[in-house]
Amino acid sequence: MTDGRRLLFSRPEAPVLGRERVRQGICVERRLKRVHKKRRVSYGTAVVAMALLAVCLWRIVTEATATPSCTIFTAVSNGQVLFGNNEDHHQRELLVGFRPASSEGYGAVYFGHRRRDGTPQYEGAVNQFGLAWDINSAPRARLNPQAGRARSKSDESYFGIITRRATTAEGAIRIAKDFDFGDSMAYQIHIADASGDAVIIGAGADGELAFTRIARPEGHLVSTNFNRADYKASEVGWRYETAMEMLGEVGGNQSLTPGYATSVLNAVHLNMLTTYTLYSNVVDLPNKAIYLNYMSQYGETAILDIAEELAKGARVVSMRELFSAETASAGDIAYGRFERRFTSAKVGVVATGVAILGGTALLVLRLLRRRLDS
Repeated sequence: MTDGRRLLFSRPEAPVLGRERVRQGICVERRLKRVHKKRRVSYGTAVVAMALLAVCLWRIVTEATATPSCTIFTAVSNGQVLFGNNEDHHQRELLVGFRPASSEGYGAVYFGHRRRDGTPQYEGAVNQFGLAWDINSAPRARLNPQAGRARSKSDESYFGIITRRATTAEGAIRIAKDFDFGDSMAYQIHIADASGDAVIIGAGADGELAFTRIARPEGHLVSTNFNRADYKASEVGWRYETAMEMLGEVGGNQSLTPGYATSVLNAVHLNMLTTYTLYSNVVDLPNKAIYLNYMSQYGETAILDIAEELAKGARVVSMRELFSAETASAGDIAYGRFERRFTSAKVGVVATGVAILGGTALLVLRLLRRRLDS
């Protein structure tokens, strides 16, 4: 107290220049935080994008290796019934199997390849009565529960049953309606008989089996790798369009012959980065004759009489043995070029994937370091 007055003490005000520096420092710090936040977001986005790219590249390689393509058709004109198939896949050792009729069922000729364990795996067949089948891969589609049906794939394959016990497409349909195919299908089955009836069996949009039939009495039915029972126009592809166009010319100035059917298969055969046409077969179903081409070599066709071949007894032969040495060698060389090209592409994809994963790991470490520093 001094002269009855209270003295009030307060901190002296900071100079104006000092306050401005403090304000500027706060602004700079805020801007740096925003920059770090944006960088964290961009790093996170880059990490996710790189991981997704690596997954996509890996799926391209694995699906191209595991999934066969194939173009299949049935064509009927003026009493002629032909079943055609291109086997588009990755296999070097191709086989033809002959199984005469026995107590187990009808005789048949089978087409396929040798597995790594040495056993045959067949992708298609035609039996002694002219019932033929082959399969296309297709987008996986769900199937409704089918429990309680008489047969299932855990007991015996559908393909084995129809080859040994069915003589008509209608009979194969009846068996399919009483067969449990599981909870999904990633393929469709193209079946034809000597009368000219044909069907494609696959998963329908409603989850039930769908049966796409050929127009009767004359017409053609084509399947490639879109689901014939449930598809969009964009999924059709050039192989289907080409086969439909060429088969549509039959009946006018063009006759349906095994040679013309082979030319259709030649027009849609594949020699791409990811797949190759291993063999083409045309089957004259009423006359029980097979016209076979090896490894996309259409200059020579092997002709097999089904009855004569089955009469020789049960056996499995290398497909290349059915052709001249020149054709077999040319086919093997052509497939070898494809195989080396595809292997190089796989190595490139794997190397790219490793680089992407390595870069992703570095980005993650950098992001973590920045967070710790902040």
